[in-house]
Amino acid sequence: MFTAIIDSRKPFLPSTDHPPPPPEPDIGTFHALPDGSVLETGLMTNPLSSTPSVAVPYEEIWRRLPLTSPSPPCVFLRSNGPGGVAFVGRIGDCQLGICSAEREFYWFFARRLERKEGDWKEVYCVGGEAARVTLPEIPEHVGEKEGEEVALSNRVWIVLENSRA
Repeated sequence: MFTAIIDSRKPFLPSTDHPPPPPEPDIGTFHALPDGSVLETGLMTNPLSSTPSVAVPYEEIWRRLPLTSPSPPCVFLRSNGPGGVAFVGRIGDCQLGICSAEREFYWFFARRLERKEGDWKEVYCVGGEAARVTLPEIPEHVGEKEGEEVALSNRVWIVLENSRA
């Protein structure tokens, strides 16, 4: 299931006494194509159309990137901790993280790390030190099974997937 924790179609609105607007539709289904790509079709709003609040049909083609090894280890974690929903994941030598952030200057945090010569190096970071604390480097061995809770960087994370377990 897709969870949109960052929505570029809506500006960030700091917490107020008014409830947030309802989520805009973003509904899609996926179909495997003969060449290995995936066709996503669905409905979502288009802010550039003359009626930006009306859902319109869309199609997207997703192509798989080649991996560095036949079966790299992967781990994905989710946290509903302070400051918003967060995801961190690692596939092989790449780690990504994203989190909604209703504080400071940023309305989201994002972080990418790559392993080079055995060490993790930060490729980019949106949100500075707060992002580094919120979206930690994933230890080599974390969580033994799906659904397990693990503590990293003052947050509780749920193991969504771990191919090493």
